[in-house]
Amino acid sequence: MDVQDTQIQKKTAALVALAALVLGGVVATSEAMPERTPQQRGSSDVHFKGLSIPGKQCSEGPGFTADAPKWKCGDTSVRSNSGTVKEDADLAMVVARQHRFFRGDSELPVALAKERSSGLWVLDDGERVTVAARKAGAGNATVCGLHFDGPHSRALADNVVKEDK
Repeated sequence: MDVQDTQIQKKTAALVALAALVLGGVVATSEAMPERTPQQRGSSDVHFKGLSIPGKQCSEGPGFTADAPKWKCGDTSVRSNSGTVKEDADLAMVVARQHRFFRGDSELPVALAKERSSGLWVLDDGERVTVAARKAGAGNATVCGLHFDGPHSRALADNVVKEDK
């Protein structure tokens, strides 16, 4: 065995010892850390781009962001969505497409959306409800929607209002 082989063996042994030390430190640290619990989510008003449920606060759902908020109102989930359409687009069809998107279906729902009040459109398929409104823009419009999924979908959707701002 020559000097070079001995140096390689020493370096290898040093690397193995270092790896064992690092691994032992990781294990010891993870054992000393307290048990992780799911992060408690905050609650906020159910409000999205001019659609809201006055006075209703629900817990923020997984993936909650300012651009696409999600809530959990008891055992009913509320998701939001918006998209740009032509100013003269058939809103009943646009809301049906939004509803299909929320459901994850490939086919449009049999029921079409109906205008509930000035500018507020609702599609209720018996299981889930989508409420949407159009906001005018320059040549195009934005359609903002809230989708309700759960046993209290209809009750929550009935309280959605469109703000005139």
